Amino acid sequence: MRETPIIFQIAGYSNSGKTTLVKKWLERLSEAGIKSATIKHHGHGGKLKAADTGKDSAGHREAGSSGTIVASGEELQFMMNLDRPLTLEELISFYKPFSPDIIIIEGFKKEKYPKLLLLRNMDDLRFAENAFNVKAVVCWNDDMLEAAEKKLNVPVFSIKEDNQYLDWLMSRINKERDI
Repeated sequence: MRETPIIFQIAGYSNSGKTTLVKKWLERLSEAGIKSATIKHHGHGGKLKAADTGKDSAGHREAGSSGTIVASGEELQFMMNLDRPLTLEELISFYKPFSPDIIIIEGFKKEKYPKLLLLRNMDDLRFAENAFNVKAVVCWNDDMLEAAEKKLNVPVFSIKEDNQYLDWLMSRINKERDI
């Protein structure tokens, strides 16, 4: 069994279905008893909204606290103002004490980790040609399937093939867990 978490990315342009795919995959992982965690890139910049507006932690932030942690026996919420953007490696390190089996990264297109790309149209194929460590592709347009397969030489799925690409993801993760 692995001592470090598997790290896998789901990447694509805005509105390509990343969040929907990640949610479906998280359900499968949970059903299989695989402990997962996620990191989502907020590529639009600006401040994030407090998840608990009106609660004590939001009040702490509104009063000037640069960070808040809310901890119960079973959950932790964390918000912090940053003086600089954190690297993906720094974000991944936050999960170390919690020992997830897998960390799914949504976004961070240019990072080095193994990834599945979501492509909505032929213009997105240029992104795929320059992406690093692509392991599979999901296409929105069936006319793209053959072109993506030829250019990238990886498994290519239609967005309509939920079970096929989710089975592929689960199979890949199960193989890596056994290493």
